[in-house]
Amino acid sequence: MNGSFSLFLIVSLNLIILFVIYHSLKKRIDNSSSAEHILKSVRDEVDRMLVELNQTTERNIALLENKLNYLNSVMEQADKKIKVLEREKEKQDLSRKIYSELNRNKRTVAEEKDYQEEVINLFNSGVAENVIAKRLNLPIGEVQLIISLNSSKR
Repeated sequence: MNGSFSLFLIVSLNLIILFVIYHSLKKRIDNSSSAEHILKSVRDEVDRMLVELNQTTERNIALLENKLNYLNSVMEQADKKIKVLEREKEKQDLSRKIYSELNRNKRTVAEEKDYQEEVINLFNSGVAENVIAKRLNLPIGEVQLIISLNSSKR
């Protein structure tokens, strides 16, 4: 959009300059005695200016197109980098989630071993199964299972 405005501005300035030159040449023609000779030279000059103006306009358009192509390629590269970064962020988030899940599972296993040891210690010190279950807030069946598994290990 910025390139279009620049192109419009350049073409407009060229047309204004051409208009001013045209009017100055017209005044010279009106003041001159040899109208046909002057008219031919003016036409030649205007034609030369038009050719030069067209060449300048084409050069400016080519420059703008080159800049647009460059900007498009930069944007494509930026989009690719953004996609790569998004994928890496997803991988990192997934890794964090997996590690936190593993840590949570490790704590659960450790807590369970603590419960088992406490059940065994209480049972060995002569506390009844139902009292152990109430004290540790465990189901009676789980307390009995821990005790029976421990007795079979001995």
